[in-house]
Amino acid sequence: MAAVTELATAVGTRAACLALWVPRGSYYRDRRSSSSLVQTAPRPRSGRALAAAERETILTYLHQERFQDRSPAAVYATLPFDPFEQSAAGIAPFNPNVVELR
Repeated sequence: MAAVTELATAVGTRAACLALWVPRGSYYRDRRSSSSLVQTAPRPRSGRALAAAERETILTYLHQERFQDRSPAAVYATLPFDPFEQSAAGIAPFNPNVVELR
């Protein structure tokens, strides 16, 4: 990109990019990212996010050897539980976003 910048002072940005086979969008994107380092604010935590302890429990479960080559959805599909049985037993309502460990 330094070559484009150097040549652009003499012939213009468009001609310099054409001569060096550099897309102008890439040139401008590189100039923008190198000239200003803007820090973004951290994203707020979702209200549906798991607590740290719950997240660690689920990750420990997902890292077991029998689940290493499966996606979380495939693991969820193999869990043996019935939501109606849980509600009859007084357990919290069924939530498909939470994996229950038995």
